[in-house]
Amino acid sequence: AVTLDIGGAYLNADMIEEVLMLISKELADILVKSNPQFKPYQREDGTIIVRLDKALYGCVESGKLWNMKITKQLISMGYKQNAYEECVFNRTENGVQCTIVLFVDDLKITCVDKSMIDNDVKILKECFQEITVHEGDNHSYLGMNFDYSERFRVKVTMKGYIDDMMSQYN
Repeated sequence: AVTLDIGGAYLNADMIEEVLMLISKELADILVKSNPQFKPYQREDGTIIVRLDKALYGCVESGKLWNMKITKQLISMGYKQNAYEECVFNRTENGVQCTIVLFVDDLKITCVDKSMIDNDVKILKECFQEITVHEGDNHSYLGMNFDYSERFRVKVTMKGYIDDMMSQYN
């Protein structure tokens, strides 16, 4: 198994509709000071209005745009989105199934054929440059710990979560 974190995920998604953002006077002053070419765009009150080309964290549509982008990429790699759970993608090649679980920008890839995982990671790295990859027998994913050290078995624990709950509620 492999877990991936795609850094700056939303910035990989293009805005579909026009979205304008107001940059405060303080930030606009810093921008103009660092690059005077922006001075003509500064308004009377010192602010600057910009059009977003890429999705940003905090924009209402960003999550959906990112999900559409990563879903399209996984489908182009031969994955099919699960009809009952849209965050699960499966691909079968030569009788071997590979599964990707997606939670925003965190992916978990499982497959008995390591070369299939390696190929998928390579493709994703080419598409999304800022990727952190964790390989090995033990993975932390969405608050759960997955232990793959025993062949054909997976031990799932939530020790960190349980410890937090125990300390919170004493």
